[in-house]
Amino acid sequence: MSVDLQQTQQNNLTTQQGKQYHPVQYCLFYDFFTVFAKGQSIIQNIQSGSVRLEGALLLSKRYKAALKRAIKMLEQSDIFVDSSQTDVLQLGEELCSVNLIWSLIEAVSIRPSNNLISIDLLEWARECFPSTQSVVPSSQEGRPHETSFLSSIMESLMQQEKPELHDSYWNAVIRQAIVADFETVATLLQFHSEYKTNEHIRKMVKILNAANDALFKHDRTNCEEFLSLIKKIRDFTSQNQLGRLNDNLAVICSLVIGDKGTFKKYFDIFRPSWFEVLPAFLLFFYPSVDDEQLPRVIERLFELLGLARHQLSKIEQTVLAILELDLIRALKIICSAGPSLCWFAVHLVDLLHFHDPNYLNPEASNISSFQLKFIFQDETDKEKENLDLRSRLLVEYCQLLFQNDQLWEIGADYLIASNLKNCNEMLEKIIGQFNWFGNVSIAEKILIICEKYELWNAREDILKAITMKYCHLNEWSTALNWALRMQNRNSLSAHVAKRILQGAIPSSKIGQMRIFESMADQFVDCSELVLLYKFYTFKRRLCEGNLRQAIQLLHELFIDNSSPIEFHVTLAEETARLLNAFQQELLSTESFDPATRITGLDKESIQDMFRALSMFQLQQNLLESASIGEKESQQQSSKQQKSSSLLFSDSSLPSLEVYKKLEDLIQTLRPMLAELLALSCLT
Repeated sequence: MSVDLQQTQQNNLTTQQGKQYHPVQYCLFYDFFTVFAKGQSIIQNIQSGSVRLEGALLLSKRYKAALKRAIKMLEQSDIFVDSSQTDVLQLGEELCSVNLIWSLIEAVSIRPSNNLISIDLLEWARECFPSTQSVVPSSQEGRPHETSFLSSIMESLMQQEKPELHDSYWNAVIRQAIVADFETVATLLQFHSEYKTNEHIRKMVKILNAANDALFKHDRTNCEEFLSLIKKIRDFTSQNQLGRLNDNLAVICSLVIGDKGTFKKYFDIFRPSWFEVLPAFLLFFYPSVDDEQLPRVIERLFELLGLARHQLSKIEQTVLAILELDLIRALKIICSAGPSLCWFAVHLVDLLHFHDPNYLNPEASNISSFQLKFIFQDETDKEKENLDLRSRLLVEYCQLLFQNDQLWEIGADYLIASNLKNCNEMLEKIIGQFNWFGNVSIAEKILIICEKYELWNAREDILKAITMKYCHLNEWSTALNWALRMQNRNSLSAHVAKRILQGAIPSSKIGQMRIFESMADQFVDCSELVLLYKFYTFKRRLCEGNLRQAIQLLHELFIDNSSPIEFHVTLAEETARLLNAFQQELLSTESFDPATRITGLDKESIQDMFRALSMFQLQQNLLESASIGEKESQQQSSKQQKSSSLLFSDSSLPSLEVYKKLEDLIQTLRPMLAELLALSCLT
């Protein structure tokens, strides 16, 4: 086992508890999400168990590749200037522990059933612990963050004429022999100064290389070829009577042929982790052991080495549970770390579910037996109490991701993947509690999620919040744009449109509201929007020089009594401006020409406008008297109401100044219309 893990057994399953993570963790989480999403897409087409095994192995290797990339990135610590060396080391130890456990579960639980467990565990040890990959520099790529003690030894010893004269050389050879790392032992023996002349050393190297090939390159369903090679070593040692061999070479032979005294002696000298020597123990003493016999063999190893279960660290307890084929117990230990390792637990459980949906059945993995509290603190919530382990972890992880400003976007996919009947409701609740800090670009991304998963209530709430944000900023055109995106748009968009009609923005700006060009068909069912759209069209027609259509629209607006009083003022001002321009044109001519009468206003239209003025006058008189009492009432209650509640208040009446202005405009318009009416009678 790596030195880092040995020295930090109490910290192996710890990580950053806050909402922010190391940059490497962000990369890792997104890499894991990519693999997770791939798994969800291919699981739809999986039928047979063999395909499930192949798919699970493929996904597992991709997860491990992501882990190794993260560990490799941590080695480049110079690029993380804001991270302390302690944080980097702690995270590196954690990721190495995760890689160790993940690889072990793959070796034990996600493998062809006819493979020998001893060979699969040897491959696990070869992948996770120091080996010849640490000795030969050209082979180190792809095995990041490994202990480099062999490499450092060989770097100096390979420069020596006789490296075997140094104790460190034989220590390295025997230490790798005790973990059955035959490839490394053979490599080291070739650096012996007498390798080319010593028949014993050459033969040992040949047998060790053959043993390595027999285990990893040939049939893994039996170990007959390996056992025949062990017999050759026995014969070799018998013929040479061990004593005639080099002492250290004799130690190697004793280990390989299964001498328990030698095994115990050198374990005590080098003190590797017990699970690092377990694969070698199986190979040397019980090479044909099956899965069911493995727990009993581990007990014999503990007896030989003098180990006690109650003295094991968390990571050792986890490894032991996996080796004893009790994955539920292993998962409980992993989950006991809390939210810090939720990312690991959720992907591991999902992979096991991918491999065999019945393996973690609800009875075996009932969440109540885990005695955990991650994010959900209300354990009385029956909705969450009845979740199985996979579903619970997916829900927890989703909520955890939504607490982070860089990870929340992928959270929804995890929850939907849980396949819970009410997962959409859960997601809608989580999104409803999500704080997007008034950032509209973030809100846009949330809306995409809402539309993707048909979370219409959450979508409406977000659109309403954005609309209100722009209303408070007095950006009424933008507010209307957002309000019109709502499914139930009439209520809020009508309020926004009414405020615009009441003069929230200058009338000249209404003609620049391009939103109406592409969404005009949405206004027909809302009177305020119809009025606003007509006024927008009126302003556009004026700009385009289409006077006839502009005046016809103004006439329609003028005689419509449903608009707010403030908008009456705007219409009266526009009318006065047009009529005044027309009168100036008449005064500049020497004689009256009927063709010069204002385009679009005939006698009947002018009379309609007269009647509208009379209605304005009547409304103005009635509302003006009511306004005085209303204003006094509003002043008394305004201190008790929030500004947001008054933003669209229908109860407030226009100020007296508005009525006075409208009255003045009416008095201005009457003679203008009278003159136009007289002129129209001449034609």
